[in-house]
Amino acid sequence: MFNLSLIALMEHAARPQPIFSRAEHSHNLSAGFGVILIGFATLSVAAAAGMPSFGRISLSTPIIIGLYALSMRSVFLFQKRQAAPHIGEIAPELQYEPVKLTVLTSQASGNPDGDDSSDGPA
Repeated sequence: MFNLSLIALMEHAARPQPIFSRAEHSHNLSAGFGVILIGFATLSVAAAAGMPSFGRISLSTPIIIGLYALSMRSVFLFQKRQAAPHIGEIAPELQYEPVKLTVLTSQASGNPDGDDSSDGPA
């Protein structure tokens, strides 16, 4: 209930256009898949007595996992299609400069000269 009241307050503060119209379409897609998953889970709990099971795992469990994997794949492909036209614009920003990594052996061994040989007897 608190979440809905926060959304109502944000909706009231954002007068020119509704908040959900400014959200990415992938958010609406994932929310729709969430509603489908919650609905299926509710139906499977309600029909638990008549649901076939394998030991303690009912048939609905692999179906829910499959629906979740399908929804994640669908959202990924949707976002990939949305980003494809813009990838040429942001590709230079994604280039990283090479970083030279050095190993600090002199400080790890306690020898300030960096020489691993010892002057005294072993």
